[in-house]
Amino acid sequence: APMGDYFDPLGLSKGKDESELKRFREAEITHSRVAMLAFLGFLFQEALLDRPLFSTPELGGIKGPAIYHFQQVSERFPLFWVATLPFFAYFENIRARKGWADPTKGGPLFGLKEDYTPGDLGFDPFQAYPLDSNGKKAMQDKELNNGRLAMLGVAGLMAQELVDGKTMYEALNLDKL
Repeated sequence: APMGDYFDPLGLSKGKDESELKRFREAEITHSRVAMLAFLGFLFQEALLDRPLFSTPELGGIKGPAIYHFQQVSERFPLFWVATLPFFAYFENIRARKGWADPTKGGPLFGLKEDYTPGDLGFDPFQAYPLDSNGKKAMQDKELNNGRLAMLGVAGLMAQELVDGKTMYEALNLDKL
């Protein structure tokens, strides 16, 4: 990794055992993946405001900065989020069964399985993940660093939209293209 083996400027890992550090890494990878998808969501949703996915005749299409789209979807389709909950629960259940130790069978509470590598859910439909250990390490470093950048990027996008109330494209004057 470009920041050495570990990036821990606040010293959060001091005094932690390996199991807890693996849990931190699992959380970081999970949030990184969500942030990468969120960044793409900002780009695509705001680019397609003139062709909205969620539109009703009485309320029209979703408008404005992406940080307010969640509320607008809820106004138009109150049960949308209830309908998506089982989808998210299904995949969280798969992730929990794959990586987390079962405390009812003698495993630690909030512990990961010994043989589990954080973030490795076995999902590789394009067979792009390297098989050798050096390639795996390089790919993990790339994912972590891109995820960290995405977390900062999404935080920046949200801050910009909260400050000026404009979409990302309006703030950069790209909406005229």
